[in-house]
Amino acid sequence: MKTLIPFFVLASLIIACSTSTNKDEEKEKVKKLDTLKVGGKAVEIPKERIDTILNLSDTTFVFPNYKLIVETIDSVEVSDLYQDAKVRESIFNQYDNYYEAGKALEKYLAKTAEAKYFKREDRNLILPLDNGEAKILTNRNKGNDNDIAYCYQHFFSNINSYLLRIHYYEGVAFLLVNKANGEEVYTIGETYISPSKQKVLAICEDLESGYNINGLEMLEIKDGKYKNKFIIQGGNWAPVALKWIDDTSVVIKAKVIADEGTFETTTKFYKIKFE
Repeated sequence: MKTLIPFFVLASLIIACSTSTNKDEEKEKVKKLDTLKVGGKAVEIPKERIDTILNLSDTTFVFPNYKLIVETIDSVEVSDLYQDAKVRESIFNQYDNYYEAGKALEKYLAKTAEAKYFKREDRNLILPLDNGEAKILTNRNKGNDNDIAYCYQHFFSNINSYLLRIHYYEGVAFLLVNKANGEEVYTIGETYISPSKQKVLAICEDLESGYNINGLEMLEIKDGKYKNKFIIQGGNWAPVALKWIDDTSVVIKAKVIADEGTFETTTKFYKIKFE
């Protein structure tokens, strides 16, 4: 004979299970809000260091430790970050996979004047340091979430630092390495150095995939050490190029979503002053 569960007992069980699931989901949401990660994995960034601006507009955005004065401006020329930017772009346009493109870029740079700044030995990327030693970064390629690969990107002589592109199983990040002492700091993207060489702004455009932090990051350089100051996460906008005006002001060229339904974008320019 079959045993029948009374309806009210069954309903209670369903509600209990539902409540438990909702609580677990809420806990997971809170957990996700505690930190954001560079490159979809990698370095966890404390929530308190990340601020969000959903829409850039002509106003002053006030945050606990700083404020931004934003002004929409007419189109201006923003120079490429690299002198060989067109060549780099053409290399990346040949590949659908960012890691393959990163490797191809490194091979290209190994045939240029930048070859003196790095050496590739199989899985090892070797960076010479000023003290005669070398910093060795080793790739892990096992086809899982722990994968990491380092690709040489550039040497900034004005801050005596290497910039590396880091590839994860999903997502990318960037790493600045001080040639003087080997100290390193993760950044969200390409880096632009201020006129005084004491500040760095890193930018990253990721309006769709969500693997990377979409926005800009401020770092300071003092006594050969890097310090992450803050990250501004963009909502419907993303910086694609940047130009320092002086040590407190920049012009950014931004990609802005014009239609939320189709993700069609337009290009706008803004002057931003940090205080």
